[in-house]
Amino acid sequence: MKTKQIFTLLLTILFFIACNQNKRIEAFPSTGYKIEIPDWWNVSEIIDANNISGTLPLLDSKKDNISIRSFNKSEFINYENFENWVIKKYGIGQPPDWSLEDRILSTIKTFDFENLGTTYKTKILNNGREVLCCYILIETSTSYIWVNFKSTETTYTRNFKKLDYLMSTFIKIN
Repeated sequence: MKTKQIFTLLLTILFFIACNQNKRIEAFPSTGYKIEIPDWWNVSEIIDANNISGTLPLLDSKKDNISIRSFNKSEFINYENFENWVIKKYGIGQPPDWSLEDRILSTIKTFDFENLGTTYKTKILNNGREVLCCYILIETSTSYIWVNFKSTETTYTRNFKKLDYLMSTFIKIN
C-alpha cells in the first residue's frame, strides 16, 4: 500500500512539474501587477517594470506581438486622460500622439476584458501595412497599464486565444 501511495505522489509531482516547467511569473510591484509569462510568449524585452514586450509563435509566416506598458499615474490627469491619449480622442486617419508612423483606421470598444479594464479593437495603418490591435487599458492603485496586442487580419482570431490566456493570469497586486 505504501509503495502505491508513494508512486501516486511521485506521478502527481511529475505531472505538476511537466505542466509548469515552461512558465514563470513576473511581478512588477511598483506598477501594481503580476503576470504569467508562458513559454510561447517570446519576451524579448523587459526593460524595466514599465515595459515588457514579446512575439507570439510564427503563424502564417507572421509574428504577432503583445506588449505591456505601464505609466505612473502622475503622467496623466486621470484615467480618462490616459484613455484619450491611447485611443479615444483620435478620429479616422489621425496619427496618435504616441506614434508618427501610425494612422487610426477604425476603433470599436469591446467588452472582452471588462473585469480588468477597458478594451478597444482597433485597426491601424503602420508604414503602409494594416494592423489589427486589441488595446486593454487597466488601472491599478499606482499605474495606468496599456496592453497592446498587434496582429494581422488573418492571425488575429487564432492568436487572440493566447492573449485571452495571458490576460487570465494578469493579477492586480495593489
